[in-house]
Amino acid sequence: MKEKARTIENLNARTTEIDTRLNAHEKIKDLWAFMEAWDEGRRDLLVKDLKKLEQWYPFKELLWQLLFLLPLFIVFYLWGVRSVRKDAKLQTLISAHLMVVTAIPIFFKILELVLELIPRHFFKNFFELLTKLHIIAVWHYILIFAAIGVAFLAIYIIQKKIFNRRRLQLKRLAKGLCYHCGKKLPGSANTCPFCGASQKAECGACHERTFIAGDFCSSCGSPLARP
Repeated sequence: MKEKARTIENLNARTTEIDTRLNAHEKIKDLWAFMEAWDEGRRDLLVKDLKKLEQWYPFKELLWQLLFLLPLFIVFYLWGVRSVRKDAKLQTLISAHLMVVTAIPIFFKILELVLELIPRHFFKNFFELLTKLHIIAVWHYILIFAAIGVAFLAIYIIQKKIFNRRRLQLKRLAKGLCYHCGKKLPGSANTCPFCGASQKAECGACHERTFIAGDFCSSCGSPLARP
């Protein structure tokens, strides 16, 4: 009991100290002075300012988080693009997952912002029903599964769409580069002089030589079988 009483006494002393320090602050003094000269006009002004702060603060918080995380996201993206060009599979995998890890806090902050807005304007009755039935946890389960789904979707998009090896090969072919190493091919070379990769193979339809990296034969236009 003595230990409990001592703990409560220390907490009360700490609370009093914090209260004293807050009330000594110039802005807190200005607030109390504003409140003492109370009238309806001041009340409406204060309510208006509080609503404005409540409305815009989450957006400002999201903006500052984006300013911090977007440079990291861009660095990992450029690293990933460079890794794909060099065919460094391990670095490509690491950079792709780092992009996802960097994007997760942004996603959750946006989700938090949505949660601040949705219950008040769109699903108010739904949330009231969940609260009355004491099953509001269902909503949190939905959010957890949604977050997991978005994370997997982000990984899929980054790995299959952004750092896609096939897309890189087609871009290199369009620029007259070696589809394997990405270096400029001299003239109409059939083999890359830098990495030794063969650039052409026989078409199964017309039996003419065509570009390996293409989707269709450059002679007859027949679709090429991809390995």
